[in-house]
Amino acid sequence: MGIGMATLGHLLTIVITVVSLAFRGDLGLFVGFGSQVLLFVACLTLGIVQLTRPVRRGLGLGLLIGWGVGVIVLPVVGVGACIYMLSRIETG
Repeated sequence: MGIGMATLGHLLTIVITVVSLAFRGDLGLFVGFGSQVLLFVACLTLGIVQLTRPVRRGLGLGLLIGWGVGVIVLPVVGVGACIYMLSRIETG
């Protein structure tokens, strides 16, 4: 459950970044970076709090693992999608 919550958080930060890039240009990079920092703080804080509770340890560990894996995997997927879209552009 924690991994899924962290992944949804990553997807939300991607949407926020794309929308802010579309409307604000270069400021969108700062918004995207800021949203990723907020996600990190939230996952770290909630993960540690949940790890200290004996009943919800799996959620805390899942948040920490999900954030770490998302930082590695989602940019790779994003670069792959960009390369695919660029390869589909027809040059005249």
